[in-house]
Amino acid sequence: MKRLSPSQLILCALIAGSISVILTSPASASQAARDRGPSPTPAAFAACVNHKLGDRVIVKTAAGKSLNGTCRKYQDKLAARTHIRHKKDKGWWKTLTSWI
Repeated sequence: MKRLSPSQLILCALIAGSISVILTSPASASQAARDRGPSPTPAAFAACVNHKLGDRVIVKTAAGKSLNGTCRKYQDKLAARTHIRHKKDKGWWKTLTSWI
């Protein structure tokens, strides 16, 4: 078996280190963003002014709709979390086999 020179060992270590940093950093940052979800709108913050944590409020959207919500903490401020459940897209397999 051929031995690597010290400069080749250093080069291999640098390449392996940079690959591991590239592969782990963006994945953990994007996962944290997905776990947090979207940030509240200014209307959600405005709805919780003069309210306490857990109070039920009504949020007025830019389109003129009224949504029910509950005041929750978001980065040490209160913002309304609306009670909307978004539809999840079915996977292609569930769509294909949904008639069964």
